[in-house]
Amino acid sequence: MDLSKVWNSLQSFDGTKPVSFDFPLARVKFYMGAMEIPMISLSPKVRLQLTPSEMESFSQILNSNGLELDCVAEGGNYKINRSEDGQYMGRVTEEALKLHAVRIREVGEDLFQKIVHHLIKKHE
Repeated sequence: MDLSKVWNSLQSFDGTKPVSFDFPLARVKFYMGAMEIPMISLSPKVRLQLTPSEMESFSQILNSNGLELDCVAEGGNYKINRSEDGQYMGRVTEEALKLHAVRIREVGEDLFQKIVHHLIKKHE
């Protein structure tokens, strides 16, 4: 999956026109989410394995980068928020990783790549 291509396209995404990419591991879509929030969805072709150990290691990555993981429904629905102010950054379910486009751009490409790699790309 060419995350650089996704990241570069994300820089100009304003929500007016949906964008999609189809990779061997996942489908990526930019779309306008609820409350008119530009979102990016990364839907793996194989469901994500959200085991307790997997989510613990993912939580450590987030925590070391100023984000936190909040379990909404045990084993299947997690919110990613900024630690400093609790602002919503995205959601993780077995079906998809959905990220707030504007806020993920603010944290930068390096963290975007770490998040995607940890949840999706490492299963290549």
